Amino acid sequence: MNLVWHIVRKDVRQTWMYAAAVIGLLAISGWNLSRILAADRGSIGMQMPIDTVLSIAFGLFCGALVLTEAIPGTRQYWLVRPVRWGNLLAAKALVLGMLAVAPLTIVHIGLVSWRGLPVWGSVGNIAWNALLLVLVCVLPVAVLASISRNLQTLILSLLAVGVVAIALHQFIRVPTEELRGVVNSSALLAGAPVGMAILAWQYSTRRTGAGRVAVMALCAFLLSLDFWPVSVWYAVQRFSSPRPVGAGMATLRLNTDSISWWPQVAGSTWRGRGQLDAPYLVEGLPDGWSFEVNSWRVARVSNGAPSDLSVQNTGSVRLWSSSRFLEDNLTKPLDIDLVAEGTIYGPVERHSMPVNGERNIPNVGRCRADARDTLLIDCQSILRPQVKFGGYWGTAQVLSQREDRSVLPMPSPVSVIFGGLGARSSFESNDIVFEVRKPMAYVQRTLELRGIRLSEIER
Repeated sequence: MNLVWHIVRKDVRQTWMYAAAVIGLLAISGWNLSRILAADRGSIGMQMPIDTVLSIAFGLFCGALVLTEAIPGTRQYWLVRPVRWGNLLAAKALVLGMLAVAPLTIVHIGLVSWRGLPVWGSVGNIAWNALLLVLVCVLPVAVLASISRNLQTLILSLLAVGVVAIALHQFIRVPTEELRGVVNSSALLAGAPVGMAILAWQYSTRRTGAGRVAVMALCAFLLSLDFWPVSVWYAVQRFSSPRPVGAGMATLRLNTDSISWWPQVAGSTWRGRGQLDAPYLVEGLPDGWSFEVNSWRVARVSNGAPSDLSVQNTGSVRLWSSSRFLEDNLTKPLDIDLVAEGTIYGPVERHSMPVNGERNIPNVGRCRADARDTLLIDCQSILRPQVKFGGYWGTAQVLSQREDRSVLPMPSPVSVIFGGLGARSSFESNDIVFEVRKPMAYVQRTLELRGIRLSEIER
């Protein structure tokens, strides 16, 4: 233990300038964030430039700390004395905890207390935020530093990874925000254990060549995740459901009495595209539960396939098809199999607060309401998106909802934001009622359209 403290004191003397920069930027970030949160219409997006610089500072501090005893090479004093690799790694972790993680946690506790959120009830989220800092900002830099000879090599490696990531992401379709959390969670769950194993391998064996190969393989794997099919991430999301449900829950059945279609026509000539509206019913849900479709895809169509598919929020599927498809299948029976990826929500939890007031709403955050020309609602919480509502006071209509992600959001596929949150106000009671639904399961369901004849459907 004396040797560990000796290394700690030496590292503090050699890296105090980096630590001072981190603590200074952290203080500026905390002050600016408190100022933004205090504003009526502040946006967390204004905080991003400061926190980007702060993340870079955290990474440089970690890199300089690891490189005080660079692993590549043969002249390090810790090989001559010798120093056990476990003691050396423990000393690095201790310095990082004292000069980076602890100040971040203190600032976070101060912000939570100042904002009016319960500190003791938020201990888990605060600790998770600190762990995320280590896993997202510090661990990757430490792994690259373990295979770098000096700080210049480390910076070039980081730039190379960043340039490749930016270049690749110019050619892919970014997943929806709902799936973005699933991809981030998978990257964290896969990358963090492998990164820690590579770091321990480097310190214990000093086989830098094998370590560099492992790092390149890990980087290639993580960069490839955004190229994976969307169906893979929906499968991962279903696997991570909060609770298992049977196939008989939230089954979809076509409402044949309300099906309709119409083409875009000019005289007797088909023009453009036509659309087929197929309302559906959801069966097998417990009382008070609900089902929301996140995406649709066409699994099979007889005699061809529609060119496009879009979904309405009113319980119907809208199939768009080309004019040629309509001409070819006007009198023919159509069989269409659709696959829906959806979320099953539990019963509504209702919480109220006064207009022009502020209150902690469970599973939502600290909410503030302001009745001006319209009703503005701003909810902020720890490691969850900031939620903003705008609507007419005295009605149940929500005009808009905006979500600003925090710098280190909770990388979980479970969210109470998408489809699970609503608000309504009342002139009579002068209050606002929040309706919160927790996601119970992510499921895949099918909807079958059998023997559909367009010529027999009323338009």
